[in-house]
Amino acid sequence: MNVFVTGATGWIGSATVDELLKAGHKVVGLVRSDVSAASLEAKGAKVLRGDLDDLDSLRRGAAEAEAVVHLANKHDFANPAESDRAERAAVETLAEALVGTNRPFMVATGMSGLFQGRPVLETDPSPDVSPDSHRGGAENLALDYVGRGVRTIIIRFAPTVHGAGDWGFVNFLVSAARKHGVSGTSMTAPTHGPRCTVRMPPSSSGLESRRRRPDHACMRSQRKPSPPGRSPKPSDAPSISR
Repeated sequence: MNVFVTGATGWIGSATVDELLKAGHKVVGLVRSDVSAASLEAKGAKVLRGDLDDLDSLRRGAAEAEAVVHLANKHDFANPAESDRAERAAVETLAEALVGTNRPFMVATGMSGLFQGRPVLETDPSPDVSPDSHRGGAENLALDYVGRGVRTIIIRFAPTVHGAGDWGFVNFLVSAARKHGVSGTSMTAPTHGPRCTVRMPPSSSGLESRRRRPDHACMRSQRKPSPPGRSPKPSDAPSISR
């Protein structure tokens, strides 16, 4: 397949591109800098210059692809409203380019703040709908395109994703713990469910299997809640719901 990936050189995107190429797919990655372009080309992927504000590039990448994996996000914590606006505009642009094609459209979202006081279930719909809500309501916006011939797949990640070579949030926590000799945590935080997900190479077989599915699927990265007194079992692992 010819797969268009936004955020292709990011923490999750780099692993996604590696796995797609390993499986024999052709990858076109959206990049902003020369360094990112060189990194992507060195892997054997093609480069499409642009960013989340370059809607023409997003439209072109999606229109020429057989599947789209949207992983990019501005993550501008100083201006979350701008991040939300850009996310909604990007998702809408990508989805519009796929209308009527029945091609897979994978959109990465998060579980942070989704619900309070209980574990998040894979069957829980996102309460964020309006443009001024978290991530601009992009998850529900993407799912609205299912009825317009787009095979939307929502991928919900834990609040942070980490692994060897991590340069993100968990890396900052580890660095602080090494410097000060302690690692702080909230004593009032619930103990069920993962706070973060260790980055593992994503399975490209999931992408191929969804080519044969007539409807959309939602992937959740949270375990099902365990009854009181019972530890999670392997059967509680993340699953896919139709």
